[in-house]
Amino acid sequence: MPKDSPVRELRDLKGKKIAFAKGSQGHLFVLKAMQDAHMDPESTQFAYLSYGDARSAFERGFIDA
Repeated sequence: MPKDSPVRELRDLKGKKIAFAKGSQGHLFVLKAMQDAHMDPESTQFAYLSYGDARSAFERGFIDA
């Protein structure tokens, strides 16, 4: 995350768009962390992209994390 990002902790992802490769370690980690924090995964918007597409979308501002 960029240093000036408003996302500092898991709860800051509420209402944000997050990119993952579906079924990836990162995807599963965030789902588990949200479950442990009693967060509804539907409080965020998931974009399932390849790693390269996710990076490009993030750099262009199409996704938040």
